[in-house]
Amino acid sequence: MFVTGAAMSHLLSGRYAEAAEVAARSAATYADWDTTFWVLAPAYVHLDQIDKARAAVAKLLFLTPGATVSRYRTLLPFRDERRLAIVLDGLRKAGLPES
Repeated sequence: MFVTGAAMSHLLSGRYAEAAEVAARSAATYADWDTTFWVLAPAYVHLDQIDKARAAVAKLLFLTPGATVSRYRTLLPFRDERRLAIVLDGLRKAGLPES
């Protein structure tokens, strides 16, 4: 959980390479926590690694069937719309369904 939290901090601060590296390390340690993959997918999108981003979304959907961009818009507690957009736009571009 703490490693994914660090990855999220990197993602929201625009440090996409660091976010991808740390989230990938978290996924390698514990591959069954969906949060890791909604952090990993946008990081890969911002690095133009779309195949990896799509794989992260596929794993996210495996772990959380029915996950959608609109669901995460409702669930994620970000007050800053710009930071929320980093996640949601990344998920969208990685292929997560809108609704």
